[in-house]
Amino acid sequence: MRANFLLLLCLMVSLSALPLSAAAEKVFYAEAGTMNGLGLTAGFGLHKITPKVPLGFDFFLGYVFQSDPGNAIEARKIFINDATGGNNNIVESGAAFFFGVDMLYPIVRQSVFELNLAGGPRYSTYAAFFDYQGGNEAFKVYSNAWGVGIGLKAFINISEHFRIGLDTQLEYFFNTQLKGHGFFYNKSGTDDNPRNAYRYADADAAVDQPLLYPRIQLILAYRL
Repeated sequence: MRANFLLLLCLMVSLSALPLSAAAEKVFYAEAGTMNGLGLTAGFGLHKITPKVPLGFDFFLGYVFQSDPGNAIEARKIFINDATGGNNNIVESGAAFFFGVDMLYPIVRQSVFELNLAGGPRYSTYAAFFDYQGGNEAFKVYSNAWGVGIGLKAFINISEHFRIGLDTQLEYFFNTQLKGHGFFYNKSGTDDNPRNAYRYADADAAVDQPLLYPRIQLILAYRL
């Protein structure tokens, strides 16, 4: 996973140095908002690639923080034990690292305002952390998944180089496995190593992994 992030970062830096047409725009941007938690995104975009090809591409990576990653009591039953030994003073959190690519197609393009249809693939690696301080137990639940997003990206130019915007998309991830503390649950129901009679649906209900959620983020962009 770490190698994938480094590869995307190198790709973004390399693309920023490409000799594109005079009409092409190179944009660095940052986003902040909600996406299955508090999300922060950084990216590089190639917009208006050529006069004849109005498409653009955004390459991005980011981080999502969750203060509530799911049902801690049920997660303990599914991945640890029958919730014995005390459930007081539970400390919990969730986090996801992700990267992806959006293709942009302009719907409205004016001198000050721009509205694009946006969408493309993503990859997410997620971990939920549960610490039962009253029972002296702690563990993590992991999932990794590819996904897709589709929606709209709007920009308003506020100066020659700076623009603000809004990223509104619907994100969906094809999660296939949840694992933690030696137990794992597959969506297909095959090759499971479950605890008791629990299944993937039980684990998915207990842990708020990325699945289907709206992405609403404010954008601050710098155009070279």
